[in-house]
Amino acid sequence: MTASDQQTTPADHATFAHVSRGYYPTFVALFTATLLISNICATKGVAFFADSSLTLGPLQILPIITDGGFFLFPLAYILGDVLSEVYGFKSTRRAIYLGFGALILAAFCFWLLIELPSADFYENQEALRSVVGVYPRLLLAGLAGYLVGQMLNSV
Repeated sequence: MTASDQQTTPADHATFAHVSRGYYPTFVALFTATLLISNICATKGVAFFADSSLTLGPLQILPIITDGGFFLFPLAYILGDVLSEVYGFKSTRRAIYLGFGALILAAFCFWLLIELPSADFYENQEALRSVVGVYPRLLLAGLAGYLVGQMLNSV
């Protein structure tokens, strides 16, 4: 290792991994895929213990109602945290913007797909609309929450 290969930073500054080396592209791809898939999965409502009913005053404990992306959102946060800890805030912010760009592109594609004229034999237009038609609203809610959470986490 030559002297130019070694990074010299003052002790009071953090040193992060270089994005050109290592697994940065892999983590960004996984992060973006997790965001996309979780937002699509969120279009389904999920009820755990649907046959049970438990309330504590005004608070409903059972059944547990959530969306279909509940198991992927924590993974997106973990991947974002790994990016932040290993590659730093600037690189993490770039990954977040790439993820947001992919989500916005998906929303545009779903909107366009719904608006395109259906073939005579296609009978599932309303089913398609009910599944991906809510995506823009989920996108806006998810972007707002995720932006605040990730930006606060990356500081």
